[in-house]
Amino acid sequence: MSDQCFCASIMIEVYNGYEVAYMVPTCGLMVAAYLAEESPCWLMATYELRNAEHVLSRAAGANRVEPPVFRRRLSALRDEMCRQHCHSFTQQEQERANVTVTDPGDQFFRSTGDERRGVRLSDLLSNQPLRQRSAISRRCWFLVFGTFAHLSTSHMMRTSQGARAALVVLRLPCVMADVYVLTRNSRRLCLVFSMLSLAIVMGTLSLAVSLDAADLVAAVLVTLALLIFDMSAISAFVLSAELYPTVLRGATFGVCYMSGRLGALAAVFVNEIQSRPLRGVAYAVAAAMLLLFGTMALALPETKHMPPSNVVHGIMVMEDKWQLYSPLRVARTRHKRRHSKTALLESDRMRRRSSSLLREQAALGRDPAAYK
Repeated sequence: MSDQCFCASIMIEVYNGYEVAYMVPTCGLMVAAYLAEESPCWLMATYELRNAEHVLSRAAGANRVEPPVFRRRLSALRDEMCRQHCHSFTQQEQERANVTVTDPGDQFFRSTGDERRGVRLSDLLSNQPLRQRSAISRRCWFLVFGTFAHLSTSHMMRTSQGARAALVVLRLPCVMADVYVLTRNSRRLCLVFSMLSLAIVMGTLSLAVSLDAADLVAAVLVTLALLIFDMSAISAFVLSAELYPTVLRGATFGVCYMSGRLGALAAVFVNEIQSRPLRGVAYAVAAAMLLLFGTMALALPETKHMPPSNVVHGIMVMEDKWQLYSPLRVARTRHKRRHSKTALLESDRMRRRSSSLLREQAALGRDPAAYK
């Protein structure tokens, strides 16, 4: 009896440990959901502060401002920007409490015509640019995650230990390379390239399955497709995050994830196909759809240099890269304009004096080089 109680206590402790371990990712997801929900405030503030610090530091280096003076002015500028954000947020809350919008249609301006209203989840269906972007991105998620769900649970991955070992060894370096390429190149082109590569691999796998090729060829193709999936998933995630205003990113992530889960659900029916020719046809159809929507992804805008915005209009217009939003007086030396004018006048006076001296010496027939 005591042995049974001892075993039961050990099982309870182990069970509690497993429960705590399972709660850690759940808590992480809750924190991530909260940050995504509150992103319109802190994301815009972080972007503007980082942009201001970068511009001011470059300007301070060009103007030779002393570091202590620059730090003191930059601290004052940070406080001023934070105060402006708090003031604007308070005004928005007051206007939201006082103003009642009666028109539920596609109204993107208030009655005054000057202020743009905040976006809503219904804009994903009512606004044409957002609707087109959502249609393309959701289909990309559907195809990519459906392909992954089928290949990761296929017969080849369940029976081939070499394919599983190669996938475990190569996945981390490939993901690091994917992140490196994505941070330095176009998000849209990375998604297009990865989906077209996945379409080529799936088309080759369709031929291999239809022609009853060797298991080694199928294992190599499946492993390569799963490695390409990482690039497609990362590109789709980043591009979907940057396609929409910050107030819609949490909702659009949910919609895109639902599309990915629907793709995984559709992959179950492909797993039930036992005939190799029919499975080859299914792979060919998947390759054609990947090729089609990978090409359609070229219609998506480039989002690498697009600043975050809280309104629909802000993501439709590419900002001028030379436009500065921060005051440059922080990075300027005092009386620089007056000093520069004084130096210019002094240099011009010296140049005129030297030229007149040379003309006098030439008129007297003397060699100007003898006086140097």
